Amino acid sequence: MNKSFALAFGGALAFILLMLYAVSVIYMISAVAAWERTVPVKPVEFSTGLVLVVTTIGGLVSALVITKLAVTPPGQSPTISLPTVSDDEGPSRIEAGLAILYLLIWLLVGLGALIVGVMLHPEANQTLHDLGATWLGLAVTSGYAYFGITPKT
Repeated sequence: MNKSFALAFGGALAFILLMLYAVSVIYMISAVAAWERTVPVKPVEFSTGLVLVVTTIGGLVSALVITKLAVTPPGQSPTISLPTVSDDEGPSRIEAGLAILYLLIWLLVGLGALIVGVMLHPEANQTLHDLGATWLGLAVTSGYAYFGITPKT
């Protein structure tokens, strides 16, 4: 398979999965945020398909974020490899911008799940609560990976 095609396809797939994850979690956040206005107050329920998609894709997106941050030297911007740039040129602004955009979307969606699902309405929906709590642990792990922090023995 052509290396350029593989990189372009992989990048497009990664962004499509990120968008599917982000839109699904934002939908869940908005439903849980409106939860208190329902009478009688009962937990918010989502379809098993939505829960499956959010949890599966959330794990894939988070794994990609942690992997990218783990291989990025501390203090440098994470980048992605585009097929148009040769290895000797170094990362372009577009590559750095796309990687930062990906990380920013992951950060904001996860932070929203943490604030709404864990801090404000922990009893409204278990899935959003678990997403927010898991995201917090993954965000800490990502920070450790990016800054090269290792526990002393």
